[in-house]
Amino acid sequence: CLCFFFFFQAEDGIRDPLWSRGLGDVYKRQVSTQSTWGFYFRMEKATDVLETSELADILNAKQKNVRIIDAAMFPPNDPRKGSEEYLKGHITGAMFFDLAKVVDASIPYPQMVPPNEVFIENAKKMKIRKTDLIVCYDHLGNLGGPRLWFLFKLFGAKNVKLLNGGLLKWKAEGRAMEAGDKPTEVSTLDPDTSDGYAYSKDTNQIVDLKYVYSIVPSLIAKSKDIFFVDARLPEKFNGTAPETKPGLRSGHIPGSINLSLIHL
Repeated sequence: CLCFFFFFQAEDGIRDPLWSRGLGDVYKRQVSTQSTWGFYFRMEKATDVLETSELADILNAKQKNVRIIDAAMFPPNDPRKGSEEYLKGHITGAMFFDLAKVVDASIPYPQMVPPNEVFIENAKKMKIRKTDLIVCYDHLGNLGGPRLWFLFKLFGAKNVKLLNGGLLKWKAEGRAMEAGDKPTEVSTLDPDTSDGYAYSKDTNQIVDLKYVYSIVPSLIAKSKDIFFVDARLPEKFNGTAPETKPGLRSGHIPGSINLSLIHL
């Protein structure tokens, strides 16, 4: 499930996709409290991040082949629904992508990465080609937007951007918004090409449960070759708070590190 776990190699560094925080300090402080491995993250500006001012300029210039995608989703204990919040207000021209439905329904767990045919079906329905400029955002700034950004990258989209600060920053700056289920056409589209919807999942970018089992001994031994990051709340990671989803055990995978989403 992409919401919870992320793999990275320390020497690759981590990019900073968010606004308003010095994430270099956040990453180093969080990791140093969870382990004694002493590795250092080199922080740099992410090329996949689009500033709100840049998106505004793109819309004002009426750039062609731009798709703005609202990926509103909320934690399990939040009563709000992404589809309802989208209807209440979204960036002018944005379409709603329902992350809760574009999943692998054959697996009895929530939000599993969808198979190619499911992703392609939804991309065609929304007319989002892999060659378009795809701008993803959400209503919290760091939940649905990054997940959707990752999914489009995973399936081979060539120009995907994450809106820095999401709807919170866009709205705070007084930029154009609208409500309802019929978004304004803010960008014209060139005719479809043969490879426009030729999405294909890169299975090298994700791992399965069998792989996770195989690396647990290395995680417990504090190997410096691979790290397993758990992005849940600290109390969920430590097992001191009950799980909101029925049937889930408390605690974390042995040897994993907690880098909570709320600190990003």
